[in-house]
Amino acid sequence: MIVPDVLSESNYEEWSNCMRNYLLAQNLWNVVESSNVPSSTDEEVTADWNRKNAAVLHALQISCAPEIFAQIMGKTSAKEAWEELTGIHEMKNKWHLEGPQSLSLVSELCRFSEGTIPGGETEPIERSLSDQFFDAVCNEKWDAVINLLEKCERPGKNPQIVGDGVCLLHVAAALGNVEGVEKLVQIMSDEEISAKDKSDYTALAYAAYFGKTDIAKCLTKKNKNLLKMPNKEGMIPVVQACVQRRKETTRYLFSETLEFLAPGNGEHGPLLLHFCMLNEMLDIALDLLDKYPRLVFTRFKYNSRELTPILTLSAQTSLFHSGARLSFLRRRIYYLISDEEVKPPTTVSTDVSISVASVHQNEQNDIKRQGINDIRERKLIHTRASNILRLAANELPKLNAEEMAESRILPALFQSIKHGIIEFFKIVDFNPDARDFASDGKAIYSIKCRRREYVRCFSPRWKQSWDTWTDDDGNNVLHIAAKLGPESYLTQFSGAALQMQKELQWFKEFESEFPLCKSWMNHKGETPWQVFTREHKQLLKEAESWMKKTANSYIIVGTLIITIMFAAAFTIPGGNNGKGYPVFSHKRLFLTYIMSDAISLSAASTSVLTFLGILTYPYTEKDFRKLAIGILMLLISVATMMVAFCAAVSIMLPDRWWVVFSLVLLACIPVVVFWSSQSQILIEIIDSIYGPGIFKMGRFFIRKMIYIMREFTGKLKKKRE
Repeated sequence: MIVPDVLSESNYEEWSNCMRNYLLAQNLWNVVESSNVPSSTDEEVTADWNRKNAAVLHALQISCAPEIFAQIMGKTSAKEAWEELTGIHEMKNKWHLEGPQSLSLVSELCRFSEGTIPGGETEPIERSLSDQFFDAVCNEKWDAVINLLEKCERPGKNPQIVGDGVCLLHVAAALGNVEGVEKLVQIMSDEEISAKDKSDYTALAYAAYFGKTDIAKCLTKKNKNLLKMPNKEGMIPVVQACVQRRKETTRYLFSETLEFLAPGNGEHGPLLLHFCMLNEMLDIALDLLDKYPRLVFTRFKYNSRELTPILTLSAQTSLFHSGARLSFLRRRIYYLISDEEVKPPTTVSTDVSISVASVHQNEQNDIKRQGINDIRERKLIHTRASNILRLAANELPKLNAEEMAESRILPALFQSIKHGIIEFFKIVDFNPDARDFASDGKAIYSIKCRRREYVRCFSPRWKQSWDTWTDDDGNNVLHIAAKLGPESYLTQFSGAALQMQKELQWFKEFESEFPLCKSWMNHKGETPWQVFTREHKQLLKEAESWMKKTANSYIIVGTLIITIMFAAAFTIPGGNNGKGYPVFSHKRLFLTYIMSDAISLSAASTSVLTFLGILTYPYTEKDFRKLAIGILMLLISVATMMVAFCAAVSIMLPDRWWVVFSLVLLACIPVVVFWSSQSQILIEIIDSIYGPGIFKMGRFFIRKMIYIMREFTGKLKKKRE
């Protein structure tokens, strides 16, 4: 590998340094640096030069990302390719252009600066005038640009100045100079302002793409029709700005385009909703749905796929609280933030720009709240997503059968089950008329996906019908529960044994709830238990292997502790007085030492014997309880061993408390490390045994203790990292 990372838009400096060093090491840098090409009369020298040139050119080509490689693909000289890449980097920095569209624009401007303008039906400007144009544009001398337009022989005031139909106004809009654009649009006709490049990008599209809000205001003020002009991909400027995550520009263009986004005006409305959901611009999505709620169910086509906004929303786990993974402290802050603080507007203002701007201003004011702003923003997104679901639920009963099929609501519900977005169930809970759409098919699918929350929601409604339900293969609800869970579910648990335990518990809970289904055979003649055995055959082998390896590792640690603590019981601190009585027996700390030693020895012995039981018997479900007991005893043994050590040090150094204190702190380190690394497994095991079930929530006290232990362990891990 020549360089650590291929050349992209953002790593030119690092890439060029690595590439230069590589070429120097290979004695090839002179091909790039030298301006003298060997004379063709010396065949041997020429052949050697051509070989080196090809080697350097190949090294450059394979070290570029695809979009960068496209800019030097036609180059035959390594020197020219290097200079092209350098020129693109310098111009991107000069004009602060970002995004893939900037590559072609900057590349064309580089060629324009050299007077070699390819493409287009229009003849290029002569060299001297080209240099003057380029100098005026780069130095923002727009009066000079206008004077040059008068000298140009091309018709109109918006000539094509680079390839692919890129005109003067396009370049000015991309560069973001408001003064220059204002002067240009004053002398241009509406037709010239609406000029498109090869990809049907107008000047407003360039401003939207690069996030030049002031330029967008200037152009829309002059020609409102620019707001409705799509590119070849069918995206109008507001959608293009949203795709590139230009929030400020998107907000402005949305306020100017609202009426055009209504249903019946093509796919622009649902397409904007789609990208608002992908890029978390839910304030704009809510304003649009308040005005046109039917858009959430409106079908559109993107990348050859038939989609609807509700289908897009059903896959965005980050937009919902159920998909948020917050630490203990961040979760506490999340719940302390009041709902009123993050409550979005319920109605659209007549002046949408004021409505959106006010929301944006409120967000900016809250930035002053150090440490909680990002959590508030996340809760605000969750609240807005829930409000979108509420709007969708209210609109759902108004759809007829044909509109229901077009809305893709059923695939959206299935997809939400797959991703575990429990809030999506509100789409049927908010409105009684919508409950029929959540059929038992989705309930069965939630069993396949191991979505406990969905099963709890569905079970009161369809539990009675599950006794007699079968699919096309004759499988009943127990057959479905017996199948191996999806990988996304299993990987949540550490170790094959814990995965097997969870799968077994899942099946047994359904077995206890539907006893009549136990002996039912499907079309293959298999009972639910036979299906479970077949599906989990490999996982069972892995679980047994994991359990025995884990037990064997713990036995080694436990045996070591037994040896240490047994020896410590007979080598007491201070020795004895020759009569067999300890010298420090009168001290209270001596009693602490003896008690800690005894507890540690006893706990370690219990742990080792428990793990021996796991090793000597075949793998069963009860091994999990043994493993939990063994790990707990081992943790207690380690903790009390260090207590005994601290007590012994305190006895022998009674007057040097600073030494004792330092040693106690050092002794705490292995205890904390061991507890933080091993207690997580213990918590998961206890949770799998005593935690909440599917149909029964489990004992409150045990669930509360598991929660506290998990949070404490998480904080210990975070401190250690």
